[in-house]
Amino acid sequence: MRKVSKKKEEKMAKRIAPLFLTLLNDLLGAGIVLTIFAPLVLGTDDFFSIKSSYHIHALVLGLLIGAYPFGQLFGAPLMQEFAKNLGRKNILLISILFGFLAFLLSGVAIYTHMLWLMFVSRLIAGFFSSNRTLAQSAILELATPKNQKFLLLMTTFFIGLGFVLGPFLGGKLSEPSLVSWFDFDVPFILVAFLFLVDFFWIFFAFKETHIVPVKKEYRFKERFVGIFNIYKEKQIGLLFAIFFILNVGSLVFISFFPAFLLEIYKYKQGLIGDMMGYYAFFFVIGPILFHKLFIHLKPEKLLVWPLIFFAVGVYGITFFTEHWLAWVLLPIIGMSNSIYWTAIFILFAKYSPPQIRGNVFGIAWGTWSLAYFLSTAFSGILLAHGAKIPLIFGALVTILGALMYLLFFKTRKTA
Repeated sequence: MRKVSKKKEEKMAKRIAPLFLTLLNDLLGAGIVLTIFAPLVLGTDDFFSIKSSYHIHALVLGLLIGAYPFGQLFGAPLMQEFAKNLGRKNILLISILFGFLAFLLSGVAIYTHMLWLMFVSRLIAGFFSSNRTLAQSAILELATPKNQKFLLLMTTFFIGLGFVLGPFLGGKLSEPSLVSWFDFDVPFILVAFLFLVDFFWIFFAFKETHIVPVKKEYRFKERFVGIFNIYKEKQIGLLFAIFFILNVGSLVFISFFPAFLLEIYKYKQGLIGDMMGYYAFFFVIGPILFHKLFIHLKPEKLLVWPLIFFAVGVYGITFFTEHWLAWVLLPIIGMSNSIYWTAIFILFAKYSPPQIRGNVFGIAWGTWSLAYFLSTAFSGILLAHGAKIPLIFGALVTILGALMYLLFFKTRKTA
C-alpha cells in the first residue's frame, strides 16, 4: 500500500511541477518589466525617430506600463469563462503560448526600436494573462487534505521567488557593462524561452483537472444582474471603492519608483533591479514575519496602520533624497504594502456571502486591473512634470483610502 501511495504522490508531483514554473514565469516577467521600462524609455531615444522631449518620454512610459492592465481588463474575464467551457489545460496552454509570443515580440521590439510593436506585445501579454490564476486553481484541485498546506506554501514561494528574481535578473541581464551582449532585449528573450519550456512541459506532463460541463447558453443579462447584486451589498461595494483607491496608491509607487531612481539617484538598470528586488523581498516576507498579527488582530484593525507606514515611507524617500534612507525605508514600505493587501482580501472573504465569494474575488481582480491602467496612464502625465510627483500622488491617495476606510466602513462581528 505504501508503494502504491508513493507512486501516486510521485505521479501527482510530476503533474503539479510545471504549474510552479507557470507561477514563477508570470512574476519573473512582471519584475523584469518594472525594472527595464523606465531606463529604456526615459534613458534612451531607441523608440523615438527624432529627439523628443522628456514630457513625451514620460507620457509614453505611463501608457506603455498601462497597456498590460488594459489588455488584462478585457482578456482575463474571457479566459476564465473559456476555461469553464473548454477545459483549464487548453486555456492554460493558449495563455502560456501567447505569453511566449508577447515576450518574444517585446524583445524584437526593443532590438528593432519599434514602439508600436512594444505596445502590441504588452496588450497581448495582458489579454492572455490568466495563466497564474488558472495554475493556482489547478494546484488547489490536485491538492489533497494531506498536502494542501504544503502546496499553498510552495505556490506562495514560487510567486515570491519570481517577484524577487525578476527585477534582479532584469537589471543584470540588461547591463552591457557586465557582459558585452547584454541589453534591454535579453531579459525578455529569457522569459520567452521559459514560457516555451513551460508550454511543452504542461502539454506532456499535465492532465486536465476541470471537467467540462454540458454547454449552456451564456446569459449576459443574468451575469450582469449577478454582478450588480454584489454591489448592493453595502460593505462589499465600499470595500471595492477602498480597494481601488489603495491600489492606485501602491501601483503608482511600484510602477514609477524606477523612474525616480533613474532621474533622482541617477541609477542605471543594474542598481534599479537591485533596489526593486530588495523591495520585492520584503513585500513577500511581510505577512510571514507578521503572521501572528493576522491571528491575534481582526483584519478591520489591521488595515489602517500599514497604510500610514506605507505613505510615510514613500514621503520620506521623496522629500529626503538620501540614498541610504531609501534602503532603510523600502523594507517598511514593502512589508506595509503586503500586510494591508492581505488584510483587505481577508475582509473581502469575511464580508461576502459564500454564494457570491468567487464572483467577489473576480471583481476584485478586475478592480485591480482598472486601477493599474488608470493610475499608470495618469501618472505618466504627472511624471512629465517631475520624477517625485507620481510618488507624492501615490502616498496622498493611500492616505485618502485610509481616511475613507476610517470614516465610512462599519465593522460587524459576523460575515
